Amino acid sequence: MPLLPWKPNRKPGYQQQEERISKKPGHRAQLNSGRTWSGRGDVKLISPVSNLLIDAKDHSNSKSYRITEKAWTELKSMAQKTPPGCCPMLHLEIGQHSVIVIEESLWDEINERLS
Repeated sequence: MPLLPWKPNRKPGYQQQEERISKKPGHRAQLNSGRTWSGRGDVKLISPVSNLLIDAKDHSNSKSYRITEKAWTELKSMAQKTPPGCCPMLHLEIGQHSVIVIEESLWDEINERLS
């Protein structure tokens, strides 16, 4: 069989992103990528500061991503209903950048615990 000049992409970008995030210490992938009633979101992080429900968005082919109030409110509601009650977090991949979005109150709590 001849070798192909490119490597076949076995998994879509969002699956690769979720796997990469879930391999970090304390992170756990949600079953079926959050499609079940008992495990919403893509990845869950149990940390000393807070429990986080992470929604991963892969827009590596885009130059922008829009976060609406409605979408954030839905993510926040879903996170709060996830046992033991989590804070929402978006993990965005936009172009070449990897960015996280959290609420200011959580950022303040993190800074307070670090100081």
